[in-house]
Amino acid sequence: MRTLRAVPVEDVDLTPYGRLFDLADGTAPRVVVEASADWQDRYTAEPVVTGPVHLGMTTGPALAVGVTSMERHPHTHEALACLAAPVVLPLSADPGERPAADTVVAVVLRPGQCVSLHPGVWHSACLGIDGPAAYYWLAGVSDSAPSPWADVVDGPLRIEAPAGHADG
Repeated sequence: MRTLRAVPVEDVDLTPYGRLFDLADGTAPRVVVEASADWQDRYTAEPVVTGPVHLGMTTGPALAVGVTSMERHPHTHEALACLAAPVVLPLSADPGERPAADTVVAVVLRPGQCVSLHPGVWHSACLGIDGPAAYYWLAGVSDSAPSPWADVVDGPLRIEAPAGHADG
């Protein structure tokens, strides 16, 4: 079993995995801010996914559950957006038929942050740091282009809370 510590998404070079959009930060790159006296709007300056997409909401398990398998979407981007509580998103850019444990990184997404994954990037359901946590996703869903789940090679993975967290 491999153990890794979750780190803030900003501390990882996301180039192999996708792009970060920080809608909570009004000065973040690739985010447009519009406002009036009564409201403020922030949105991505570029699309996070392409083609016909579906909106979903997943409730992922608590961090203590760990990761035994991951999925990838060979034919679509997937954007994952944190809602009310921080979540941990395990990622791997392993090109193999199964993700290897030593290729996995675990990033923390805070409310307002969205990661748009490149097609083919392995990921598991997001894990809640303090218990089960919900998050939104956008992706193309098609019966003709399945998104395979595969066991992690040399898994399972145990993921520790980020440094500075009550459990970390």
